[in-house]
Formats: sequence, C-alpha cells, structure tokens
Amino acid sequence: KITAENERLKGNEFVKSKDFKEAVESYTKSIELDSTVAFTYANRAMAYLKLKEYKKVIDDANTALTLKPDYLKANHRRGKAYVALGMFEEAIADFQEILEKEPDNRDVNRDLMDARH
Repeated sequence: KITAENERLKGNEFVKSKDFKEAVESYTKSIELDSTVAFTYANRAMAYLKLKEYKKVIDDANTALTLKPDYLKANHRRGKAYVALGMFEEAIADFQEILEKEPDNRDVNRDLMDARH
C-alpha cells in the first residue's frame, strides 16, 4: 500500500508538470499495487482527459464511482468525457448530480450550460 501511494503521488507530480503520459503510467502502477483507491482512478481519468482518451476517462470514472459513489470529481471528469464524445444527455446527468450537492460550483454550472448547447 505504501508503494502504491508513492506511485500515486508520483503521478500527481507528473500532472503538475503536465506530463500526462507519465502520470498515467504512475497511476497504473499504483492501481496494480492497490486497486481499492478511488482517488487513483479519478486522477488517472483526469490524465486521460488531458490526453483526449475519453473512453478510458469514462471507464476510470466509473470504477472510482463504484469504489466511492459520492466522489463528485469522478462525475465531473466523466461528464467532460461524455461531452467530448457527443453524449450530452449523459454529461448533463453527471453535471446535474454534482450541482444537487454543490449548487454554487461555477465550473460545473459552466460545463452544464455548454452541454445543453
């Protein structure tokens, strides 16, 4: 578990330096060592989002939400991937679910408006 956490933290550093491919590799190593941490899947989903690998974003967000059903960042990343794939109804559902719990979330409100247009 400690090695898995170290790989996840290494992935976070790669994200900060915008090296998303290396981030995906570190998050993947972390998941191989401990597949029970929702944050790692959601972080890898974000890296995949930056790499425009939208189906992988959805898969990782789904896994994160299975592990932690109220993990709103996973909903947000999945919603953004749905928009990129033209799956607007699914995106709107994700954004609305977030806004039920965080009605003042400006980013999600903006994303919801974009998905509706």
